[in-house]
Formats: sequence, structure tokens, C-alpha cells
Amino acid sequence: MFGDPNEGKHYKIVDLKTNTTVFHRSEDILKPVAVFLNTSTVRIEAVNVTFGLVFYSISQRTSIPGCGGTYTLHRGLIISPNYENERMFTNCSWIIQVPAPNSVKIKFLDFNMGTIANCHLDYLQMYDIMPDGSEQPLKTLCGPDTPREIIKSSSNVVRLISKTTPNFDGSGWSLSYNIV
Repeated sequence: MFGDPNEGKHYKIVDLKTNTTVFHRSEDILKPVAVFLNTSTVRIEAVNVTFGLVFYSISQRTSIPGCGGTYTLHRGLIISPNYENERMFTNCSWIIQVPAPNSVKIKFLDFNMGTIANCHLDYLQMYDIMPDGSEQPLKTLCGPDTPREIIKSSSNVVRLISKTTPNFDGSGWSLSYNIV
């Protein structure tokens, strides 16, 4: 007879860098929830809500042991940092450089970057670094499944970037590489 008192009410959080809704709630709008984001620009919307509290915290990204490095040997093994007890933002970068005109072949031994639902937050990106210094996307990987394919670069330098957020629920990755 009088309708639902929550009708039309909702909270929404939008990542303004990607223009993506990262959180939306229209039921139980007063129920507390923790949301972790990997961005510095968000919009918090409260529509038809007359009362509400929003608490937020901003943290600086910090490096953890094993987060990045440069590899110049003809073959090697790279293992992501141990994420088991680390629930924070990480942005680790590795460079693999072999003598030109050779290229790099990469094979994953283990890979688990968490659930598919968090692919936009927790992932591993690979780039070919061209002779002019430009970066060409080679591959982006996420999710819990170990890639079976062998990845071959078109240049002699490859950059790996591994990003995680406090939502990360994977175990990381390990790979072997060698000169081709």
C-alpha cells in the first residue's frame, strides 16, 4: 500500500579512471561493507539516501621483498613475491633483457592471480620493449589457471608488471625464461 521504503535508494562507487562501477548496493544499504580499490579517483554516489556514513582510508603503495628486478642471463626463473600474508596494493616490475637480435621465451610453471572477478584489479601484464624504448603489449594474464602456452617476445627486452590489491586471493606465479 505504501511501497518499499528502500525503493530507488542505492549506493554506488565508480572508478573515474576507467569509468567503471566497482560497487553497487540497493538492498541493505546501511549494512557495512569494505571495498578496496586500486585507484586514486573515485565517485561515491548516494541516491535517495537521507542518512549514511562513509569512512575511507588512503594508503600508499609499498614494495615487498622480491617485488621486481632486472634479469640479463640467457635463462632464468622468476617467482612473484609471497602474497600469502600480504594484503596490500603492489605494483612490481621485472625486466628480462637478452642480447639482440634474440628474443625471450616464457613458460609459466605456476600461476594463480586470484578469482576472475578481480581480473581488473589483480593481474600480470607483459610488454615487448622495442629498440626505440616504446612498449608493445605482449600478454595480460589473470585468474587462477596456469597458462599452457609458451609466450615468445618479438624483441630482446620484456617487461613484466604484476599488480595486486587488498582483495587479492591468489598465490602468485612462477615462470622460466630463456633466450631464443
